[in-house]
Amino acid sequence: KAQTESCAECGLPMKSLGTETTTLLGYVPASVYIKELVRPKYCCSDPTCPSKPILAAMPPLPVPKGSADAGMLAHVVLSKFGDHQPLYRLRDILKRHGITIAESTLGDWCEQVATVFGPLYGILKQAVLASRVLQTDGEDMVNREHDCYFSASHAAKDSGIALKLAQQAGLSLPLAR
Repeated sequence: KAQTESCAECGLPMKSLGTETTTLLGYVPASVYIKELVRPKYCCSDPTCPSKPILAAMPPLPVPKGSADAGMLAHVVLSKFGDHQPLYRLRDILKRHGITIAESTLGDWCEQVATVFGPLYGILKQAVLASRVLQTDGEDMVNREHDCYFSASHAAKDSGIALKLAQQAGLSLPLAR
C-alpha cells in the first residue's frame, strides 16, 4: 500500500492522482465433481394395490448407461486426441483430483464417444470422398522460405483455397474459376 498521509519531502498532505492497474495471468485448475441425478419414485398409496413402483425416466445421457457426463467425456477425448495425452497420464491427473478411474474405463469412454459420433463420421467421410479436391490452409505454402510448388491448374472448380491462392499470386487459372 502506498504512503497516503504526508509527503516524505515536504510533509504536506498527499492527494490522489488516480490508480494504476497491473494485469496478471492466473490459472484455476480443472475441477472434477460428482453429479447426482435425483429421480422421483412413486407407488400407489393403496398398500393392497398390486401395482409396481414407478421411477422417473433418466435424462438423456451422451452415452447410454454411462457414468460420465458430456463435459467429462469431452475432456477425456480432447485430452487424448487433441492434446495427445496418453490415458495412463490422464488417469494419474484425475487421481490427483481425488477421482480413481481405471485406464480401461477411459478407453471405453473414448470408444463409446466414437460410437455416438459414428453417423457424423460417415456423413463427413462421404462428403470428403465425393469431393475432387480437399481444401487446406494455404498459409504454409505462401509463407515458406523456399520454393513451394502448388499445381493449381489441377485444382477443381470448387476449391476456394486454390482460387484464392491463384488470385493472390496474380495467376489466371481456368479450372479454378
